[in-house]
Amino acid sequence: MHDVTLFEYDALIAGKAVEEVGAGVHVIPAHDFRWLKARCLSMKKAWQWLTLTRRCGQEALRTANYAGIVRCPSGLQLEILPKTGRAVGDADRADHARRVLMRMLACLPNFRHLRLDAAERAATSQPLWEIFIGEALAAMASVIKHGLRRDYRTYEGNLFLLRGKLLPTAHLRHNLFRADRFYTAHDEYSPDRAENRLLHSAVLQALQRTRHPGHQRLARELRFALADIPPSTRPGDDFARVRFERGMGYYREALAWAQLLLAETNPLGDGRDDRLPALLFPMEALFEAYVAQHLTRTFPHLRVHTQHRKHCLLAGDGPNRFLRPDLVLSDTEDGSTQWVLDCKWKVPEGQDISGVASSDLYQLLAYGINYYDDRAGKLALVYPQTALFSQPLPVQFRNTQLQLWLLPFDCDAEECRLLLPDDCPPAQPPSGIKTDLRYAGAVD
Repeated sequence: MHDVTLFEYDALIAGKAVEEVGAGVHVIPAHDFRWLKARCLSMKKAWQWLTLTRRCGQEALRTANYAGIVRCPSGLQLEILPKTGRAVGDADRADHARRVLMRMLACLPNFRHLRLDAAERAATSQPLWEIFIGEALAAMASVIKHGLRRDYRTYEGNLFLLRGKLLPTAHLRHNLFRADRFYTAHDEYSPDRAENRLLHSAVLQALQRTRHPGHQRLARELRFALADIPPSTRPGDDFARVRFERGMGYYREALAWAQLLLAETNPLGDGRDDRLPALLFPMEALFEAYVAQHLTRTFPHLRVHTQHRKHCLLAGDGPNRFLRPDLVLSDTEDGSTQWVLDCKWKVPEGQDISGVASSDLYQLLAYGINYYDDRAGKLALVYPQTALFSQPLPVQFRNTQLQLWLLPFDCDAEECRLLLPDDCPPAQPPSGIKTDLRYAGAVD
């Protein structure tokens, strides 16, 4: 079964020859299409990444703004890549999109262990799932090379020799007519502990899923090294038993990958019947986290707030549901707002405002009025940089002193960067200002 590589907002159809479909349309087997369609129509939160539409005169399923991997029960794997890859040449666009996604994922807490250099090299020849499996197997091989952690465990059994202590009640029950046996309890210094069982299960899962010869060979070697340890039968319970004792820091990376490989529920689901063999990431939230990480490093003299809730749009004491900028940069000394930014995972149509949604402009105007109280203030809509949109673009609101900028964010550069207008404050703190590198999630 071959994998299908597609981009955000591409479509899937069934039953037509490949040469009859247009750009952005991909053919999958009819039984896989029916399975995906049934889940799409279930209206569950976990399946919001698919919508039913029509392409080429027949029913089709269109992907939304999610990137990642979906595996069908038949073994077919859908690799969904960021839409910014479409702007690159046909020969390189999938590789380019994978590299961008790897860099963005590295900013997430669960992917801090991702080795970017190795992942970006693998992105030129391997799909996403093989990249993740390669990273997981390398981390587990490192644990085995370092040495498996052992612990004392108590075993009970009917043995031919007296070992440990005799259990009289059980001995009489089992050996009333067997003088050659002893029912005993004894301790063994064994590698059979939750962490090692999880690694064994993850290796078996990787061996089952991978199609890469190098990964298959390494997985077999790891399976042989873990042969004396039973695989985990209940991974959820074993993850709850994991203890990072002194000297066990080298297990963290391998167990993080094991948790990824053994996940049984869709991370985007609501916990109710979301057993979907998928690993999907909402690109809007991922782009916001990527920009926030960059700003935290670039402006250490400013405090970066995400999903800021300080001001309310409506009068009253109710929850603030309508006024939550993606990012707010404030001065660490007096707390004054320096920038209010909203990240938009959209591809601008050119170096003008023709492709900007009116709702986005209304949204930024509401932020400006509430955050700056009719004073001069700086607002920005942040978009991914493309060949058509590569320079900051100023926009002036009528009858206000608010300054709005459309700013391109270069996701593809080795050191990602936000292109700012020339009159912005310097990235490094001026003399006399104390550097305080902080990242604030929810806000005071």
